[in-house]
Amino acid sequence: MDNRNPVDAERIWLDIKADGAPFSIGSVYGHLNKLVYAGLVVKVQGASNKKALYQYASH
Repeated sequence: MDNRNPVDAERIWLDIKADGAPFSIGSVYGHLNKLVYAGLVVKVQGASNKKALYQYASH
């Protein structure tokens, strides 16, 4: 994922699916939660649609 802007889990899942990877949406959420816990990704609340958004943590 090269995007540095916040993106929702569904967008990540659709991008992964387009590349042919056999991941479920639940698997994407699980991996995102691990990345948040590790401090590599930040989870932010989306303003307009109330979906959680994820972006790279800046160091």
